[in-house]
Amino acid sequence: MPSLLPPPPPTSAAVVHHYSRLLAAAAAAGSLHALLPIHARAVVRGISGNPAFATSLLAAAAPASLAYARRVFDAAPHRDAYLWNTLLRAHAHSHFSHAADTLALYKRMRAAGIAPDHYTYPIVLPACAAARAPRLGRAAHGDAVRFALAGDGVFVERGGDGSRTIVSWTAMVAGYVQNCFFGEAVALFGTMVSQGVLPNEITLISFLPCLQGQEWLATGEMVHGFVVKLGFDANIPLVNALIFMYGKCGSIAMAKALFEGMTARSLVSWNTMVAMYEQCGHAVQAIKFFRRMIAEKVGFDCVTLVSVKSACARSGALETGKWVHEFARSHGIDTDARTGNVLVDRDARNTESSNILIS
Repeated sequence: MPSLLPPPPPTSAAVVHHYSRLLAAAAAAGSLHALLPIHARAVVRGISGNPAFATSLLAAAAPASLAYARRVFDAAPHRDAYLWNTLLRAHAHSHFSHAADTLALYKRMRAAGIAPDHYTYPIVLPACAAARAPRLGRAAHGDAVRFALAGDGVFVERGGDGSRTIVSWTAMVAGYVQNCFFGEAVALFGTMVSQGVLPNEITLISFLPCLQGQEWLATGEMVHGFVVKLGFDANIPLVNALIFMYGKCGSIAMAKALFEGMTARSLVSWNTMVAMYEQCGHAVQAIKFFRRMIAEKVGFDCVTLVSVKSACARSGALETGKWVHEFARSHGIDTDARTGNVLVDRDARNTESSNILIS
């Protein structure tokens, strides 16, 4: 269907990129309220129908309101596979949606004549398993073969003796985790290990995010054991994932011990600690850790500042928030949208005007 919107101006690519960054920043606040003004301005600028912007808006809105995300999708004049995949993923991630809803949307996608791609099936196949829909799963696999996507290890990669390879296991584990089917991911990981297939570093990094909550601490410790046993404990991204897992499972002391024991750390390692403290409700510790980063001349980036400003918002530390903002400005980072829009959350908690912290 041809677009009803006027053709975008030549500079629209830069404008769309700018507004997409604003959306990503506002999404950090976890509130639909922060997205609405950006959406309104995009309509005025004539870019709301741009596929890239619509996809960014849908992805940003879905965690706060799946219904709003659906309205964004329905209003989009152009719906490519990327937009469909984004809505499929939003349904799979939502606590207010069932796997059957994801499958119904997939059927709608196919009925609309949209050819799926290799991003579609890591969403759809775990949904088939979760909904106990083997017939649809076989049909989806058939579609994958027909669209020549079955070569992606998720579907058919096997060893010379017909057994599944670690690539196949890892792809399925990652598909479950990315679509929030955590129970299925844990069960599949256990089956893999019981069949004598040892995980590799990618398997473990893919698996760790599903371990959230004290009840999964023992499983996390088992994974940590694999890391040590298999000699992966020098892998910085993997240790970062372990740190965040321990934080999510309530073992802050173990997370800190892992960090302190690292012989080499990346900026992501430091950001992981700040984010862990902030997300686990230890706002004061997050702020102290940021001060330590500065004292040790580690450096910081916009990701750091999102966590620190969120910590200031959570703890009501307005004066510290002002200091962080001015410090960021002095280092030329005040123009990054995320470092300002994250404070929408603070303004929802406090009545003080936001013009002190957002320039």
